[in-house]
Amino acid sequence: MAYCQRTDGRASPAYYLQNDTELRAALHHIYYIAMKNAKEATPPPGFDPASIVSPREPRAFQLRQVECRIVADDGQEGSFLASMTTRNGLVYAVGEERHHAQGTQAPTVGSKPMQLRDEPYRTSCELLRAPRLQVRSDCERLSLRRITRPDWAVAMGRDRFGLWADFEVAQVRQRLRWIPPGRFWMGSPEEEPGRLDWENQRHEVTIKKGYWLFDTPCTQALWQAVMGENPSRFRSPKRPVEQVSWDDVKKFLKKINQKITGLDLVLPSESQWEYACRAGTTTAIYSGDIRILGEHNAPALDPIAWYGGNSGIDFDLKDGLDSSSWKEKQYPHRKAGTRPVALKAPNPWGLYDMLGNVWEWCADDWHDNYEGAPLDGSPWLDAERAGGDRVIRGGSWFIDARLVRAASRVGSPPGVRDDDLGFRCARVPS
Repeated sequence: MAYCQRTDGRASPAYYLQNDTELRAALHHIYYIAMKNAKEATPPPGFDPASIVSPREPRAFQLRQVECRIVADDGQEGSFLASMTTRNGLVYAVGEERHHAQGTQAPTVGSKPMQLRDEPYRTSCELLRAPRLQVRSDCERLSLRRITRPDWAVAMGRDRFGLWADFEVAQVRQRLRWIPPGRFWMGSPEEEPGRLDWENQRHEVTIKKGYWLFDTPCTQALWQAVMGENPSRFRSPKRPVEQVSWDDVKKFLKKINQKITGLDLVLPSESQWEYACRAGTTTAIYSGDIRILGEHNAPALDPIAWYGGNSGIDFDLKDGLDSSSWKEKQYPHRKAGTRPVALKAPNPWGLYDMLGNVWEWCADDWHDNYEGAPLDGSPWLDAERAGGDRVIRGGSWFIDARLVRAASRVGSPPGVRDDDLGFRCARVPS
């Protein structure tokens, strides 16, 4: 049976869509023998399974929701659900509902294959009639389920980036984005511009379960609503809170979780942070490759990040930091600081300021490289390093261009407070 499933999964589109009866008959014959549990479960004479194998390299595609249908394509129509890969260009979507009497699962929608084309290809699967949806390609399989608005959320919906939910504290509203499960390469390749030694041991991480993540760094307005004070240097409700230590953030998390039952916010792990930052991309920044022309000059950062090269453009607060002596700036400026969140373009999953503006605390203890790092997305904690440096990610308004990349990582003592150091929260389902 395993042999049959492997052969069936590697079949080329022509095998299914052109109805090659001879090949199908041969494979079905093998299935029949296998199900009979016979020892002679071998291919019939003259049947070569290599004849139906697709030799192509894996191709990435997206699953998107369009109204009550699922779309498998490379485009941007509808609302993002997940990323997958395929070699043979075929995707199956099977809706399931639970039969309460027998306690079993039964399909409500057939698994007619979708063939990926240049234009979107839609299934007839009505998502609202299928509480669960099994989607599989020859490389992967996913289980999607319908969810309702959780008790902690005051609003919930979908847009082109995917699923979002809002909560509210003292009339201050914060949006979270659903980060779907998947796998990615963590760290940077050796040829990446600006690469540092502690990004070494590039490794594949599998995020088996999705999680929620703030779509912006925590703002001063939200911090004030929860903590009753504002420690920031650059005062403005819509700017990220800064001058908060890792220890301060833990106190914030305790208070906000007491205020909103079931919210259960935490700091993201370092791998969860990078996975969300990359949003399915593999380049140095989520908008593409980076060219570093000077210490504070990387033009590709300008549309997506506030960093040392542009953070002083038309700076609107009186107490900006003197930046007149900064070297090789992308734009001339004389004072700089944080900027209001969500002014730059978001990444493909709708997250703003993942790069630049403020560094962001993560849950992990600092390690000099990735040797021995978890491969499941969990925080890398070490009892021997308790009280030691913690990981910060993303770069800031103050920093040079080489540190404003998806793989960039730095360690900082948990008691440090700085005017370019903030955080964003995650909600990780148990």
